[in-house]
Amino acid sequence: METFGAACYRHPTFKRRRKTSLCFAMVVLVLAAASIGVSSAKIPYYNEAQEHSKNRQRRDQRNKEPNNNVAEQMLFSFFEKLNYLEGQYGSNLVTVQDATDVYPILSQSDSGCPVNTDKFQENKADLPCYTPIVTIHDRISNPVDQSQYLPEVLLLSGIDTPKQMDILGPSSIYETLKLLLDCAACEALSPWIVPPAPAASKTSSPLNDTTTLETGLSFNPAIKCRTDLQSQGIDDSLRKWMARLAATRKIIALPIVDVAGFYQRLEIEYTGYQQSTVDG
Repeated sequence: METFGAACYRHPTFKRRRKTSLCFAMVVLVLAAASIGVSSAKIPYYNEAQEHSKNRQRRDQRNKEPNNNVAEQMLFSFFEKLNYLEGQYGSNLVTVQDATDVYPILSQSDSGCPVNTDKFQENKADLPCYTPIVTIHDRISNPVDQSQYLPEVLLLSGIDTPKQMDILGPSSIYETLKLLLDCAACEALSPWIVPPAPAASKTSSPLNDTTTLETGLSFNPAIKCRTDLQSQGIDDSLRKWMARLAATRKIIALPIVDVAGFYQRLEIEYTGYQQSTVDG
């Protein structure tokens, strides 16, 4: 009498599965043989310490040469524009901090920054690349002890490989931040407070002087900033909406997440330098 196992073995469904199992076993054998062949070949690997050492050597060499590095000049100019935001609009509305100040644990990492950014880090040596973090937070409307209740908006750029990195991403984030700050600062000004106009000329009669009010209005910063925004296509309703965003949100921006990679992107774009061809 035939056993149950033998009957199942001759069943058509089991035959199909047996063929599938046989094919799967053959594929496993082929992959195993291929992996043995690949493992015996010489596979290049990324040596992080070696790359950091090369970056430091390039940085030290450039420090000894005249400052004609276009990529470095453009990067430093962008950093200065970001830092100027805090001085222009006040620390009660916007702050610019280094990533190592916000997250001290980052100061323990050795990133081998290819460019010397010590002047943006209070001349502290042996730190990773200066990575600015811009925070828009209205500390007057929302005190610091209540900031945890604010919705947060995160803006990021510069997180791709150097060759694929969007070179216009950081500038786009900067313009977005500046527009938000312009609207917030303009909305805080009152158009009803008219500064005193310049004294009228002694030769002109006060009764015939019709330019006094117009001159006073032209010196009103609230009216001037509203006019400037309208020339950029920002009408009153849009200005109020963007000002409310700045007042009711905590907006955190990292325009350049990977500063070393973005610096290499600038080198590729403006000087044709590629690390793979120079460093071998």
